Parts: sequence; C-alpha cells; structure tokens
Amino acid sequence: MPTKPPPKPYLTSTPWAGFTPRERKRKVPLVHCPSKACARVKKCVDAHDGLYCQRSHESLVQARVRSGRKPIKVSKRLMTLEEAQAKRMTIEAQLGEVQAREREMTQRWKSGEFDAAYGKFKSAGVLKHPPVRQYTE
Repeated sequence: MPTKPPPKPYLTSTPWAGFTPRERKRKVPLVHCPSKACARVKKCVDAHDGLYCQRSHESLVQARVRSGRKPIKVSKRLMTLEEAQAKRMTIEAQLGEVQAREREMTQRWKSGEFDAAYGKFKSAGVLKHPPVRQYTE
C-alpha cells in the first residue's frame, strides 16, 4: 500500500492554531513513546492522523476525556424547529467568541508580542510547517 506524501507547509494568518484543527499538543511531552510499533522500529510510525507523534500529542478521544467533554452522540430523530434554532444560536455565539479571540490574538501579534515565536506580523501570514515526528526511547 503506498504511503501518503508528507504534508506541505502552508501560509496561515493564525500560526498559534496548530497545523490542523485536529492537533492536540500535550502540555508536557511523555518521556517515552507509548506506541509499541514505534519502539519496534525505533522510528515514529504510529502517529495520530499520520502527523502527530503520540509522545508529544494526544488523540482527540484522549483530549475529550481529559477536558471532561462528553463523547459526540448522534441522534437518530429529527430536531424540531425550536431545537434547530436554539442550536443555531448557540453555534453563532460560539463562532462569535472564536472570531473575537482570533482578532485579539492578531492584535497581540501586530503589537509585537509574538515576534519571537512567529516573526514580525505580515498580512500575508506565516509559513506553517508540519510538526516534527521524533521517536524518543
């Protein structure tokens, strides 16, 4: 089976957001890689989504459990109009919070607070590279 080529770097105006939305970086990396497959070949081969080393990143399920969020449950019944409108309003409120946070972070970057991490602010954005996968015994 052919392997997927490694992801290419891309321009982003939100470099603090991670390489993909599914990235869940650990606060403190594990001392050893928990994957037996990686230990066998002494190389990072069992990464989450093929990108995120298990030593430095956790899976989406692990992140949900740690944060106390309930697993996503799919309902087989249709929503009522009132439920759909309430859900839409909740989603719009959450989107507004995310956009406000993004504007705040961009202002902090423009003011020079993140120059050491991402360089000077450029309206075109910053080249974001995929995370490094490095096996550690």
